[in-house]
Amino acid sequence: MLSTNRSGFAVMNKERTAYSIQSEYIQDILEYCRNGDVIVKVTPKKIGYEVRIWISKVYKDHLIRLWHRYHPGRNIFWLNWIVRPVFAHKYGEVVYRSEVNNGS
Repeated sequence: MLSTNRSGFAVMNKERTAYSIQSEYIQDILEYCRNGDVIVKVTPKKIGYEVRIWISKVYKDHLIRLWHRYHPGRNIFWLNWIVRPVFAHKYGEVVYRSEVNNGS
């Protein structure tokens, strides 16, 4: 499964209605593509923002923190908040088609 903000490839059925596996590298999923399945490009698409707000005590040296290099959260005294983008995957063009095996 891909992280929400990473691009890669996915093995899908030939109607492109469902996928079975995703990976950043096409070599990892080639063996899972069989019986008419296709491999498509997967790209992240920003669909909105997530806002989380909560109240909790903080350490005295962090009573007001509006920017910090390693922590995405912001706070003023006991009010804390985080704003993050939300991504979904967009399935693009077909890059590989497997052959149908009749079982004979």
